[in-house]
Amino acid sequence: MIYFAKLTKKVSLSVQRELHSEVNEPLMTTKMKRQLILISILSSTLLFSCNKLENTLQGGWNIEKVYYHNKPVVYDLYTTRFDLSSNNTCELPISISSLDENKLDGEKGLWKAYTSNNVSYLQIQTKNKIFCRKFRILNIREEPAYLNKGELLKMTLIADSIKIKCAKVPN
Repeated sequence: MIYFAKLTKKVSLSVQRELHSEVNEPLMTTKMKRQLILISILSSTLLFSCNKLENTLQGGWNIEKVYYHNKPVVYDLYTTRFDLSSNNTCELPISISSLDENKLDGEKGLWKAYTSNNVSYLQIQTKNKIFCRKFRILNIREEPAYLNKGELLKMTLIADSIKIKCAKVPN
């Protein structure tokens, strides 16, 4: 009889362990699913927030003023528009000096926007000597448009010797 009681107790403990593991197993799976969902939400939020600046800058921009060594040079540009495409390619203004040299290959390039130490930057890589540099983005803001027709996004780009004031072309 004592043997039977010990055997029953062992079987009972074994069944309890199995039941306990069956009960906890779905909880672990649910917990793991929750963690996986949380990780995917955080990573997608991080990915979206990394691209938020680039999303804002994508599109066409009109150059209103350009200063090179504090002298206005907007009239030295053949065109005053640049485009930042979603695939990180860009089309840049052509300078009169490049027209004089019959070199129009500097009008295309690559761009990226990023933030470092709470400062936003626009990096452009191109053969165009005027625009091939890292610009610090200042004063990106919306301002009332001409004749009260909505608002325009404006920004100022500053690099070592150049300052560009520009407005985004409305869609």
